[in-house]
Amino acid sequence: MLDYLSSLDPQNIDWVLAYTSTQTLDERYILELDNKLKVPLTLTIDVDSLNKETYEKLRVNGSFDRLMRNIQTLKQCKNIKIDFTFLQLEENKGEEEAYMKFANENKTGYNSYIKKYYEINTDILKR
Repeated sequence: MLDYLSSLDPQNIDWVLAYTSTQTLDERYILELDNKLKVPLTLTIDVDSLNKETYEKLRVNGSFDRLMRNIQTLKQCKNIKIDFTFLQLEENKGEEEAYMKFANENKTGYNSYIKKYYEINTDILKR
């Protein structure tokens, strides 16, 4: 991904948007990417809970500490902006207000939002 993003030509592309949980990123990679980018990048980061236990339950093999470290590193970047998304689930119910406060204090991009999860009744689809 680093090679691809750093090869994009700003005469052909104005801006790139990508979604991530940041779990595969580390400080070295983030800073290297920021230095090589020629086109602005916005990362929308999935933050499904601000409670470590809940986050790690929802993000199997995810590390809440890694998420928070990566957010702090990304906030320092000059070519990477960050926004946040929160998927509202039963497990994180009641965290919406804390999430919006966190998102507004930490975003360097323009948008942060809450998505609601709806169960689909598959019996209706079979008719």
